[in-house]
Amino acid sequence: MSQVPKDGVPGDGMVYYLDTPAIAKFQREKQVEKLDKEMEQTVEDIRMLQVTQTALESIESLLLQMKELATLALQPHCPNRLRLNQQFQALKQEIDRVVESAEYNGMNLLNGSIGPYSEIIAMLQKAFGPADTSTPE
Repeated sequence: MSQVPKDGVPGDGMVYYLDTPAIAKFQREKQVEKLDKEMEQTVEDIRMLQVTQTALESIESLLLQMKELATLALQPHCPNRLRLNQQFQALKQEIDRVVESAEYNGMNLLNGSIGPYSEIIAMLQKAFGPADTSTPE
């Protein structure tokens, strides 16, 4: 940093000027700080998506099991529909449990408690860009 007297008068009237390399260094430091914050947020977003993905994969597996039970129950002369229904209801309860336990940083990701999914949608749009809502012709 260099000092230049204001209006050529030394003393209290000093004006400080940053030289060009110092300005460039300051700008780089600010850019690095901004990138560090964005990187931290990206890591948090990835972790949240991983929790969501794990929960949704569990639900998918449970739904496939439910589909198998329903298919078996549709068989003519199925002797154990009552038992199949009990298993089906148990799988339904397990889905409810997965939905209620899918939390990240105290925020439930699947039960709708964060509003109409606005935070997740905003995070996904930030990560992947806006969704293409156009209909194919």
